[in-house]
Parts: sequence; C-alpha cells; structure tokens
Amino acid sequence: TAERDLCVMYRNLESDAHPPPLDNIDGAIAEFEIEEDLRLDAPPPLPGGWRGVWFYIMLCCYWFSSNLASGSLISIVWPSQIAAVVGDLEKEKYNGFIPALGAIVSLTITPIAGYLSDHSQHALGARKVFIYSGIAIMVGFLVGSMFFNQNSGFWTIWIVMVLILGVQFGSSWASGPYAGLMPALVPKDIIGASSGYMAFAGGLGVLIGAVGCGLLISKVNYIPVYIFLVLGLVLGSLPTIWLQEPLPSSRPLNAEPASAKQFLKSFYLPYNIYRDFYFVLITRFFFDMAIYAVLPFFQYFLKDVVMVDRPELFASVMIILIVFTSIPSSFLAGKLSDKYGRKPLVYTSSILMTLVLVAFTIISFDPSLVLVLVFAGVFGVGYGAFLAVDWALALDVLPPNTDIAKDMGIWHITFVFPQVISPLISGFILDHMKATSLRLGYTIVFIMTGVYLLL
Repeated sequence: TAERDLCVMYRNLESDAHPPPLDNIDGAIAEFEIEEDLRLDAPPPLPGGWRGVWFYIMLCCYWFSSNLASGSLISIVWPSQIAAVVGDLEKEKYNGFIPALGAIVSLTITPIAGYLSDHSQHALGARKVFIYSGIAIMVGFLVGSMFFNQNSGFWTIWIVMVLILGVQFGSSWASGPYAGLMPALVPKDIIGASSGYMAFAGGLGVLIGAVGCGLLISKVNYIPVYIFLVLGLVLGSLPTIWLQEPLPSSRPLNAEPASAKQFLKSFYLPYNIYRDFYFVLITRFFFDMAIYAVLPFFQYFLKDVVMVDRPELFASVMIILIVFTSIPSSFLAGKLSDKYGRKPLVYTSSILMTLVLVAFTIISFDPSLVLVLVFAGVFGVGYGAFLAVDWALALDVLPPNTDIAKDMGIWHITFVFPQVISPLISGFILDHMKATSLRLGYTIVFIMTGVYLLL
C-alpha cells in the first residue's frame, strides 16, 4: 500500500534515498512510529540446548493441559454423561445442542479477554493472569459437573448445560490471551517449527486425556474421570507459570487507551491490509466444521452402526490412534512449512482426511471395527499436519499491530463457532434419520464433512 511504501522510504532516510513528498509526511511518520515500536518489541533469539527445550515445555504446557481437558470432554465425557442423563432416545439431540450453547460463550469472551490482555499492565504478566484465572474458573465448574450420572433426573440436563457454559467461559478467558504468547516470545523465522511443537503438545494432551477418560469413565459414577481432568488441567499447566513473559510494552504515543469504544473499533479489519487473514479465518472455519461434525458422534457411530459392546472405550481408542499418528506428522509438517510454505501442507492434509471420510462412508454399510481404527490412524496423519501449520499460518498473515491477542481471539472464534453450529447440523440429521436408517444418516454426515474439508 502507499502508506507502507512511505514507511519503507522513511527507513531509508539515512541512505542516499530521496525524501518522500511532504504532503503525506504526517501519516507516514505516524505509521513509521507504530511499525518501529513494534519492531523494537521483536522476540530475541531462543536459547539453545536444554534451555531451548525447557522454553518450549513452559510455552506448550498450558496447551497440553487445555487439550487434555477439552478434547476428552467433547469426544468422550460429555457424550457419555449426556446419554446417561437423558437416555439413548434423546442423546443425539442434546449432544448437538448443549455443547453448542457452551461455545456461544467463547464467541464473545475470547476476543474480550485477548483485548484486555493486550492492554494489561499486571505485574504477574499481561497474559498469565488471564490464563490462571481461566483455569480456576474451569476447575470450579468441572468439580460441579462430577455429580451427575444416570441416576440423576432428566431435568438435571439444564444444570449440566450451565456447567458446560461455565467450563467454556473459563477456557475462553484463558485461551484468548494465551494466543498472544507465541508472537511475543518466538522469532518469526521459526514460527512453523514452534507451531509444530504446539500441535505435538495439544495432541499429547488429547492422547493422555483419551486414555485416562476411557479407563475411568462410568455412567454410574463420573467423579473419578472429573478428578483426573482437574488434576491434569492444574498440574499440566504449572510449568507455564515459570515462563518469563515480556514486560508490558509501551503503547505507541498515538495509540488510544483501552476502552469499550476502542475494543469495538478494533474489530474493523481493513480488507486491503487483512485480506490474507480473512482467507485464513475461512480456511480454519471449514476445517473445524468438519472436525466437530463427526467428533462428538464417534461414540454413537461405534455403538449404533459398528455395534461394539463398549463404545466409550473404543471411542477412546479412536482418539488415541488419531492423536498417536498426528504427533510425528505435526513435527515433520511444522519444520517443512518453514522451508516450503504453509499452503502445501493445508492442501495435502485436507485431501488425505477427505479420503478417509470416503472410507468411513463405505464402512457404514459394511461395518468393521478394524477398518474404522485403521482409517482413524490415517486421519490422524492429516489432522496433525494441518494443526502443525495452523498457528503459524495465522501469525504469518497478521500485519504488525498492538492487539495481537485480540486478533488471535478473532481467529479463535473460527474454531469455536463451528462448535456451535456443526454438532447441531449433524445431530439434527442423525436424529431425523434414526427412524429411517442411521447408516444413511452417517453417510450424509460423512459426505458433508468431506465437503467442509475440501472447502
């Protein structure tokens, strides 16, 4: 753009470059001051050796523990608990409805928390104070959730709904500010590798959560599984408390102070500057539409179509296989993306996962538990590759600005909003196809999911 070209010209004033026309000098200098302030806040090089390893451990531990809790809740604990409370006849409807309500909270809380952390001057750290208060909120509502089981009355589903809303609130309060840590701490030339480590940590969290919940879950008593989740969330996040967060940056002289008006104004992202960011938002939206179209219903698919005796256990095995195969692909994809770019990894992973959904469609009419588990592992390869470049792709296309956590909060909305609508769509289809053919219903869901991935 013309303004950015002017900034470049000003940076060359010390060389033989000629000064720009004076009619735009005020705007150019203001833009230069903002860009220069941001440039001076660029992260220093990461330490080598064991200090570098410890840095990544501290950075990724919250993401590990958050995925341990959220991945297990969405795919194993909440579907089982909802079925226990409302019964088999209504489980699809409420499993699509209740998590969706919880996700609505995230649509508002995540960018608000991110914006507040961008402007925070708290002594404990601009981001960390939100992360740990969010964890405390999650713990409180998880403890309240552990007492509802198949012996609870049908009306208690509304209490479960409120508790899910509370868990989502705490998660969003922490996750928005957390998204601002990586760009503040990691040099841009290794963002891809760092994104791969984040994907590894998230995958490992989901893996451990799936194993633990699969072994502990019981429709009669959910207390052990919730204790496991609380301990994993709290103890797993502890190393992040030792992370040395940068001191709150001085705002540019011409930046407006934090306010409700300025917060709402910050949602205006000019297309000519944020064009690529918009495309990243759309890409991430459809990816998560695909994931949440099937993830909450794997357990029911195994029970009602594949006809396994212990669907909770084998749903855990599916998640374990997906995560297990995603770990090496996330490491490899993250490093490859720094060298060859992010988009080839997005294309390859989406096509691979689409082919797996074609296989699931065929399996629906000739059920085989072995084939389901094999293709779940293949799905994990594509899933890990996409997640490895996910953070990096978003950070690559964001222009320099002082509201990075708020902007990443908007990015976060694109994988929270699908939690609102995608399970509702799949649950509606499966609920209405139950009387005709559940196999046909799952076929429609799998085809729809493949379309999301191709988009």
